[in-house]
Amino acid sequence: MTETRMRKGLAMLMVLCMLLTMLPMSVFAATTNVAVGTQVGTITAAAAEQSATFDVTTDAADTQPVTISWFTDISGGTSTTEPTGILASGSDVSSGGSTITVNGDNTTTAGNYYFKVTIDGITSSVVTLTVADPDAASVATVKGLVAGATYTMTQAEATDEATVKTAIETVIAGLALEGVTTSVTKVDYTPAVAGDVTTPAGTDGKYTFTVELSKGSASDTTATLTMTVTATPYDADAASVATVKGLVAGATYTMTQAEATDEATVKTAIETVIAGLALEGVTTSVTKVDYTPAVAGDVTTPAGTDGKYTFTVELSKGSASDTTATLTMTVTATPYDADAASVATVKGLVAGATYTMTQAEATDEATVKTAIETVIAGLALEGVTTSVTKVDYTPAVAGDVTTPAGTDGKYTFTVGLLKGSASDTTATLTMTVTATPYDADAASVATVKGLVAGATYTMTQAEATDEATVKIAIETVIAGLALDGVTTSVTKVDYTPAVAGDVTTPAGTDGTYTFTVGLLKGSASDTTATLTMTVTATPYDADAASVATVKGLVAGATYTMTQAEATDEATVKTAIETVIAGLALDGVTTSVTKVDYTPAVAGDVTTPAGTDGTYTFTVGLLKGSASDTTATLTMTVTATPYDADAASVATVKGLVAGATYTMTQAEATDEATVKTAIETVIAGLALDGVTTSVTKVDYTPAVAGDVTTPAGTDGKYTFTVGLLKGSASDTTATLTMTVAATPYDADAASVATVKGLVAGATYTMTQAEATDEATVKIAIETVIAGLALDGVTTSVTKVDYTPAVAGDVTTPAGTDGTYTFTVGLLKGSASDTTATLTMTVTATPYDADAASVATVKGLVAGATYTMTQAEATDEATVKTAIETVIAGLALEGVTTSVTKVDYTPAVAGDVTTPAGTDGKYTFTVELSKGSASDTTATLTMTVTATPYDADAASVATVKGLVAGATYTMTQAEATDEATVKTAIETVIAGLALEGVTTSVTKVDYTPAVAGDVTTPAGTDGKYTFTVELSKGSASDTTATLTMTVTATPYDADADAASVAADKAALTSDVIKGGNADLENVTGALAALPTVGSVNGSAITWVSDTPTVVSNNGQTVVRPAFGAGDATVTLTATITKGLVTDTKVFTLIVKQQDSGYTLAIGTESKGGAGCTRTITIGGANAGDLAGKYLVVQFTEGTGDNAKVSVVMISPASQSVTVSYQVDGTTVETWLTSAMPNLIDSDMGVIVYAHQ
Repeated sequence: MTETRMRKGLAMLMVLCMLLTMLPMSVFAATTNVAVGTQVGTITAAAAEQSATFDVTTDAADTQPVTISWFTDISGGTSTTEPTGILASGSDVSSGGSTITVNGDNTTTAGNYYFKVTIDGITSSVVTLTVADPDAASVATVKGLVAGATYTMTQAEATDEATVKTAIETVIAGLALEGVTTSVTKVDYTPAVAGDVTTPAGTDGKYTFTVELSKGSASDTTATLTMTVTATPYDADAASVATVKGLVAGATYTMTQAEATDEATVKTAIETVIAGLALEGVTTSVTKVDYTPAVAGDVTTPAGTDGKYTFTVELSKGSASDTTATLTMTVTATPYDADAASVATVKGLVAGATYTMTQAEATDEATVKTAIETVIAGLALEGVTTSVTKVDYTPAVAGDVTTPAGTDGKYTFTVGLLKGSASDTTATLTMTVTATPYDADAASVATVKGLVAGATYTMTQAEATDEATVKIAIETVIAGLALDGVTTSVTKVDYTPAVAGDVTTPAGTDGTYTFTVGLLKGSASDTTATLTMTVTATPYDADAASVATVKGLVAGATYTMTQAEATDEATVKTAIETVIAGLALDGVTTSVTKVDYTPAVAGDVTTPAGTDGTYTFTVGLLKGSASDTTATLTMTVTATPYDADAASVATVKGLVAGATYTMTQAEATDEATVKTAIETVIAGLALDGVTTSVTKVDYTPAVAGDVTTPAGTDGKYTFTVGLLKGSASDTTATLTMTVAATPYDADAASVATVKGLVAGATYTMTQAEATDEATVKIAIETVIAGLALDGVTTSVTKVDYTPAVAGDVTTPAGTDGTYTFTVGLLKGSASDTTATLTMTVTATPYDADAASVATVKGLVAGATYTMTQAEATDEATVKTAIETVIAGLALEGVTTSVTKVDYTPAVAGDVTTPAGTDGKYTFTVELSKGSASDTTATLTMTVTATPYDADAASVATVKGLVAGATYTMTQAEATDEATVKTAIETVIAGLALEGVTTSVTKVDYTPAVAGDVTTPAGTDGKYTFTVELSKGSASDTTATLTMTVTATPYDADADAASVAADKAALTSDVIKGGNADLENVTGALAALPTVGSVNGSAITWVSDTPTVVSNNGQTVVRPAFGAGDATVTLTATITKGLVTDTKVFTLIVKQQDSGYTLAIGTESKGGAGCTRTITIGGANAGDLAGKYLVVQFTEGTGDNAKVSVVMISPASQSVTVSYQVDGTTVETWLTSAMPNLIDSDMGVIVYAHQ
């Protein structure tokens, strides 16, 4: 291999020498730059022949040879030989570049090798040749497989984070790993959220991770990958089951020992609790796990022992089902209670008593209950209070023909028992009511008694004229019943007459006649209970009162009017209604009905006074249900006396009304001419001194005939005529002037139509168009010729012409010209001429704006437009530069707008084209001022290309690398702002910087906020920054970049662990305070912690009996002596984040001391035997009233023991007792009475025992 290389090297050296002798001296210009690119191609260690290449760029002249030198490390300080198995060669320089080719064979060893390239005496930076490790190839292959694999699983499969990771590992294990070892590292995990009503599809979870890969010495890590956990879609049944499971688990299950009569009742109670929950259609089934009945309290264990029934609940709905964890029903033991013992005793007595009575005694349900209470009151109740509660009552049914013995009644009931705090209720008991046997006469009496009692007794106040009529009415009702031979007699109990209604008491007051009825048949008799005849009071009728009042007002009113007012019968009736409407009607509706009408007759020469008219009528009155009608009333119509002037007015009124009013449409040129024609007709009548005035009522002009309606439509002018003479006046009815329509004339119609069109046309032209008078007339004729002339011939006749005068500085607007004219119109025999019309010739105004626009156009076109490529960052900046140049001109108020024609950006110089290529931006400029506007020719902005700069090129390249790099780190890594900046600098330092110096400058920094309960994902932080880049004289700064600091997500498992640790640390020793333990609580507990001692979880406390132990444990109220110890549950709720747990402490709060102690002295021996002194001590030792010292002596032991007891009423605190046998055991009690020393429950209060 070495010999082959030497031969190749000598041959190349000879060729190079020959070439050098052939090159001109200009080729040997100084070389300043040799740059080697990165490796292209892979050489794998110990593999068959392979090759890689490196591109070389240089400013050396073509054909320059390339020399390769090897070094031991990247510093390039120590030379070495070419690596084993490697052969590197470089092509001669051509077109500013060369290619280094590196060949490797199966003797190569993996690793990095370092070389430099020298051309024309200039040496490049150190270049790295990488010979790949074959294990690295496997790692790379597997990395691709791992990255390309599919990672997905269901929410049901992803039971927890660990199962997700296992599933990922399973997927990877199934790949062709080629001996590569893999390790999965979690990046983040968001569990799937199952669907619910709001989000039926749920929210998929994701487990992001990387995979570390290694084989031999090769290793790599994948980018972040994602396992998608598909959310379980919403299942309404499963949701219901889950909801109900929570409700069931969270329900309270507790009952008393008294309620828990047996195991079945406990289960039923559990089922009742569950049935009371919102089950949403979920079926539940309770399964017992275990049952321990409660043990009632006794003297030894006053509190008793609570029972418990543990169980699970199966839940199902549709295809969804589940089972709760084991739950517990607590059966609270019945504590020992002397009162309860009394209640129990009395309960037995009450249950064992006899309850019976006769039907005759059981007159009603109340007497039955009273009889029961009487029986119970006769028992030894021991201070127990009783209350009878009815369950059901069936009255006895007396015997009849079919069932002579009758049917016994029964009253079922329970008895509530109460003494102190002890209470109980008996089972259902029965009072038997013995039926009265059948008695035919008695049956009749009873039947009639029922009929009499059930009858209805009522009459009106009008019917009840006196007390006797009331009694007769009652007897009449009874006589109408089926009496079956029973004799009846009515006996008055009381009588209160009815009081009729008035204004104060409109309803009045009903009367009552109370009575009993005696019944007799054979030997059977009876008397009804008191019955009542109701006498309904006559109510006060306000409406009738109103009707009566108004009737009087109507009858008393004055009805009179003049003949002039009474124009006809209807006006008379209206006048009557007006009079009535003015009365105080109080809501009464009135209606006038005519009886007769005689009009008034006006006076005349013969009968000057005339004859009055009359209108007779009645008035109907109505309010509510009350109504009435008046007697016949009269409206007098006073006759108008004779008046000569009025006679003249009346005569002329007739003449005016009888005149003929007609004219043609041609005569009726307008409304005024019609009115004048009417006045002319009237003026021609014999007016006899009467003055007239015409008043228009309506006017509809005539419509001339046309093709459709040749006759046209007549017009009409309706009017009245006012007449006046002296004091007499009158007005005619409405009269009509008929305007006869002009019949249709086609030619005249055309002329008229065209006349309108010509008159309505617009005649205007500019001064520029009106070159002379003839052009104006032609313009007029052109306008007219454009109209729809319908065969009408037109001719324009000038009236006058004043030419327009153009505007100048003095008169900028100029002076408009006018050409006035008429137009003659002719068709057939019809002709007409228009009124004078005007053609306006608009003067040309003076335009200063146009002058300004022209001036600025020249300035814009003559300006210089040039900028550098560095300034022209984009097309928009070029346009802005142009606009800046133009804005600097003297624009005289001219507005400019640049419009691009074309744009070619400048191309910066490079090695090939050092000067680069200038860019250009061609454009036009629109100019406007006022109404004047113009556009320039195409102009050009030249963008001078930036010449080639190697340092600037490096800066630009690195700027791209820096901008394109990925900047991300975790919140855990970003311990402070400085570490974030360091991380950024580390990323940048890892780029190919080509000697470019970089400097990071912070723009802003927002630290990441770790996830919490409210925002589980947390809030990512960001560090925005710019990077200054410099090399040589070239420098630049990046846009603002961002380092993302990924927030640490909320970890519920950590909270759960915290809660568990704080719960474990919360022990009874922590809270017992000065008490010996929690089973012997006599004083306040320690200050209950509100924060966990391990992890700071929040802790709250709740006592189930705060009256004994307060929620904060600082107040402890011991039960009074004799009440027994109190059991209190103190629950701590420990919370952190979303995690909550509870810990329950059971406290036994000891009852208060009795205040008594007993001490037995040592045995003393004397001639009479042995003695011992018993000393009564304690705070209450001075109070021995009602106290008994019970002393028990036991001689011997076992079956031969002899026991004797004495009870002493101690007179002092020291009592001496004696006995005969030495060594006798003495035991003593201070009690409230003689105890039962056999049973564990002594049945008395024990104050002390020794």
